Amino acid sequence: MDQIDSVNNLCVLIKRHINAVFYVFKHIIPLILRTKKKPIIFSKWSGIGDIICTFPAALELRKKHRGAYFIYNCFSGFTALPKLGGVAEKTTSFQGVGLVGYWYRFLLGGFYNFASDEDREGVVNGGVYIRDFGLAYGVDAGEEHPELVPTEEAKNRVSDLLKSRGQDSSPLIVIH
Repeated sequence: MDQIDSVNNLCVLIKRHINAVFYVFKHIIPLILRTKKKPIIFSKWSGIGDIICTFPAALELRKKHRGAYFIYNCFSGFTALPKLGGVAEKTTSFQGVGLVGYWYRFLLGGFYNFASDEDREGVVNGGVYIRDFGLAYGVDAGEEHPELVPTEEAKNRVSDLLKSRGQDSSPLIVIH
């Protein structure tokens, strides 16, 4: 059984690296060819609240990389958020993006993985996530939660959805 497990583990590892290569050829190299600049990747593979809490740090880090092209990598269901928060021009959803950040860092202008205390086993949250995400990369992100301003298109889509369900578009509270 040990030999079979070793072969299976090797196959999984090879598959992850192949996916990383595909990511590089699909997203990174075309950006470099088009913009003549190395892109910056922000990554938070977590829940919606944690992703939003990275925005102040990401916006501060953008100041360090003026003129760069920014990619935010997160769960596919949350990819609209970084654009809404003004954090990135492009979003991707690739769980193995850490391999890209490590093995292909020579193609990147920066790679920022916003890890939180809960991402490390046995570590208890010792502070404010928003501030901590920034401190990890030497920027002051403050402690204020970011405000997401919906686009007119998003407002219209919600209004149409509510009307299609027989509800008016009076003030709406969404609890996640």
